[in-house]
Amino acid sequence: MNLCEAVVLPVVDRIHHPAISLSFLRHFQGFVGRTPGEVRRLMSSPVWEARWIASQKIATVFSGEEAWTCLCRLAEDAERNVREGAAHGFGFLLARAPNLKERYKETICDHHVSEKLRRALLHSAVVLWRKFPEHLETATFLLEAAAAQPPLGCFQTIGAHLLAVELMKSHPQTAQDLKKEWASSLNSNLKYHAARADGQKVKSPGSHVQPEDWADTSGIPVPGDILSQVIGQDQAVAIIRIAARQRRFVLLMGRPGTGKSMLAQAMAEQVPDREPEDVMASPNSKYAMNPVVETVPAGTGRERLEQTQNAQRHARQSLQFLWWSLFAGIAVAGTVLSFIHKGWVFPLITVLTALVLFWFKKRIVPAGQGAIPKLLISHPVPFRAPFIDATGLQAGALFGDVRHDPFQSGGRETPPHQLLEPGAIHLANKGILFIDEAGTLSMESQKHLLTVIQEKKFPIIGRLMNSSGSMVRSEPVPCDFTLVLAGNEEDIKTMHPALRSRITGFGYEIATASMIADTAETRRKFGQFVAQEIRKDGKIPHFSRAAVDRIIEQAGTMAGREGYLSLRLRELGGLVRAAGDMAVSEEKSLVEPGHVVKALKLKKSIEEQMKEQL
Repeated sequence: MNLCEAVVLPVVDRIHHPAISLSFLRHFQGFVGRTPGEVRRLMSSPVWEARWIASQKIATVFSGEEAWTCLCRLAEDAERNVREGAAHGFGFLLARAPNLKERYKETICDHHVSEKLRRALLHSAVVLWRKFPEHLETATFLLEAAAAQPPLGCFQTIGAHLLAVELMKSHPQTAQDLKKEWASSLNSNLKYHAARADGQKVKSPGSHVQPEDWADTSGIPVPGDILSQVIGQDQAVAIIRIAARQRRFVLLMGRPGTGKSMLAQAMAEQVPDREPEDVMASPNSKYAMNPVVETVPAGTGRERLEQTQNAQRHARQSLQFLWWSLFAGIAVAGTVLSFIHKGWVFPLITVLTALVLFWFKKRIVPAGQGAIPKLLISHPVPFRAPFIDATGLQAGALFGDVRHDPFQSGGRETPPHQLLEPGAIHLANKGILFIDEAGTLSMESQKHLLTVIQEKKFPIIGRLMNSSGSMVRSEPVPCDFTLVLAGNEEDIKTMHPALRSRITGFGYEIATASMIADTAETRRKFGQFVAQEIRKDGKIPHFSRAAVDRIIEQAGTMAGREGYLSLRLRELGGLVRAAGDMAVSEEKSLVEPGHVVKALKLKKSIEEQMKEQL
């Protein structure tokens, strides 16, 4: 045991005064966190000063994926100082591995990732240009990537602040050049941050674009979060924001294509951060058919599994060495004794002894392999609330199952805990479980679902009676999810009354609108919708303003009511893509109204086509 484990950490764990513990740790900073084991212990310490020290050491002890995982976990820490330490750790890691800059960029620009982690990654750019000026280009690359995104949350001002204050202190000429480059950029978000860096009070781009401000859809900014991309469902969006923040159940009913799936996905994006968990299954020493279930902090499950596998591998290697040493010793002894005594007794004894040892070897080694736990559920770090679409899943896929073992005896059978397979309800733990077409759920599945949302845990059992796993029943596995059910009006009749009552009592019922009044604001939103579909598809050119008006005209026709536009946006999205395909086939750089007209002819339903043929 070294100085860190024997003296420093035990003393820190007993000191409850932050200033004293931090001073003590800094005094011994050169002696702590020099090995992976020490860093892991510092990371798990309840004393934030220890976790802060760990954030400074990670980049020097770990490398690559392991360092990234550890720093992401510290970036989510409740203590601000630890998060700032993680930002320094990210900077040191990037200086050691510049090839990670694309991953940094993707995470900074990912609006699904928590704001804490995105802020820590962006502040690592400051560390980079202060302490490692040779990596200035990489640092400005990250800053520009963040500033080019829609300015949401903390990024509303942070890009301009880093440019105008932090970069100006260290590299004034680079800051001036970057500001000029942003000001002349075609990206409205970069222009926004350049203006703010000059001290101008400008409105944020993205929410103030008026109809007269664009000539084609390339000039329409698309919001980064999914909920802001939902068109025409203002009441539903307001309820979803509340339900996500309070983790309430939601029942969505409405016509197909009105945005129910999109609302459910957006809800997962809005769910507040919670402590994620990995779930592991281990053998039960008392009754093998009831595997033990254990929850551990997210990211540590795979580490524990690897540690157990390494320990098992070392044990097997040691055992193999012992066996072969014994075999060799017996063979040598038998040969020597046979040579001395000139008889057949010692060779026979040698062979029998070797056979007995071989029999013991075959019985002992498999027993050690069965002790390895199984990682049932593993969450990535940084943690993102899972969104599990369980639409149309059968009972086994929804509630978990036990695989059949073809080798049920003879020493080749699989341990019961290795046969467990989690269901969608378990994978959705701490996140959103979405089930569309609620009417397809059997009454038995609805009863099980009712039990799950009441107990927030459910065991994994064998569901096939003729399977070798039919007797296996695990301990209850956590499944604390937020349920979002969706369907059409007819599906309400097939819902179990108790299940609907549970949703109503602990959540909200939402009827999605199928049409919306035709106003100037609505037409602006439809322009945003077309721009969104173009960016999602990625294979079609932008629409001219006249082509967007033609799409809106078709929405009015689909509504079948004067002064209203249809919100069957899935059908309209298909029309957008078809019109784009027409423009691509004609090698045009912009979609015009004529392309929309051609697409309408190609997008006729089968019933309409058959009617024309008759």
